[in-house]
Amino acid sequence: MKKFLLLISIMFYVCTVHAYDFYIGDIYYSYNSSDQSLTVVSASPGDFDNCYKGRGSMFIPDTVECNGRKLPVKSIGDKAFWNCNDLRSIVLPSCLTYIGQEAFAFCTSLKSVDFPQLNSIGYRAFYYSGLTQLTLPCKGIGREAFLCCNDLSYVKLVETTGIGEAAFRICKSIKTFILPGTLNTIGKQAFAGCDSVEVFTLEDGESRIKYDTYTDSPFYGSLMKPKYVYIGRLRYYAYGDGDPHSSYEFSIQDSAVLTIGKYVVGLYDDSGFNFSSNYFQKVYVMNEEPTQIGVRFNNNILLMERYMCLSVLRTNI
Repeated sequence: MKKFLLLISIMFYVCTVHAYDFYIGDIYYSYNSSDQSLTVVSASPGDFDNCYKGRGSMFIPDTVECNGRKLPVKSIGDKAFWNCNDLRSIVLPSCLTYIGQEAFAFCTSLKSVDFPQLNSIGYRAFYYSGLTQLTLPCKGIGREAFLCCNDLSYVKLVETTGIGEAAFRICKSIKTFILPGTLNTIGKQAFAGCDSVEVFTLEDGESRIKYDTYTDSPFYGSLMKPKYVYIGRLRYYAYGDGDPHSSYEFSIQDSAVLTIGKYVVGLYDDSGFNFSSNYFQKVYVMNEEPTQIGVRFNNNILLMERYMCLSVLRTNI
């Protein structure tokens, strides 16, 4: 063990002028002494001549052998693949837990990534990247993580608990958004500028989603007009003296189908929905004993009777 630590110390001393501690093959690594893991880094982070520039594909192994020991690769460092606009595909380690700030920013040729279960993604990690579809099992999504991903058309988040401010802002091509029932917080303007959404699903959950004030709404500044909406839980935000208030700001198309999930017992006034629309094609209420269901049409409340037709909406989606 002492020899291993001495070797790592020597690597640190020799490589102090670089952003990395050592490299194996053509991948550069830094060593994390706290958990004896590795981070993939660039030899020239933030440089237009990134050391990985020109690579069409990358394979990052789960572990790297160093001095007879196998070290897990748990993170991608800040700006590791920044501006690698030739990168088309990358295989990430199965033990990866964190992707750093601007790690894949400006990777305009990177269309899809198979993600392992992540703990978090940093600020602008995929800013202005070429991603077209995203199925992301990640607990925490950082501020502006997918800002200006203009080719992104499908987003499904899995086991996510928090979405940062402006995380998907100005993703103009997204047609489908699926948010998990585990979600606790959403940052302001997270979906601003996502104006092409046709299917919006907030999966069932018993707790409320939290954020503050109208201007901090995830939908503030958005012209989202989905055709199919599934609301499986309420939103909570505090304003003024901290009284609860709950609404979703949508401009619903006249032919829209709305389904209200089984955990949503009552929707009216301070626990209701603020939809701007002339009429819905169909409204389904899945709770067997709703106390009151109200859908707001231009400041008028329309009470809906209960329907049990979830399979119809699922088929349409």
